[in-house]
Amino acid sequence: HILQASGLDADPFAALVNARVPRSASNRSVIRALRVSRTLADLDASPVIREADVARAWSWQAEPAARARGETMGDDPQ
Repeated sequence: HILQASGLDADPFAALVNARVPRSASNRSVIRALRVSRTLADLDASPVIREADVARAWSWQAEPAARARGETMGDDPQ
């Protein structure tokens, strides 16, 4: 269902996911990030999920986990 909701064909969708999501990510976290990506695309009235949508959604997924491990990510000094 996520592939269909993405608005992309299978090959571009797979390339996008493989480029932006770490292979070590759990299936659950990938699906969650892709759902958020679809929401971000919807908010911008985009018919397809874009790389920027996946990157932004994944950053929200990854940052709390990194902070919990005591790591810092990006420019956010929190």
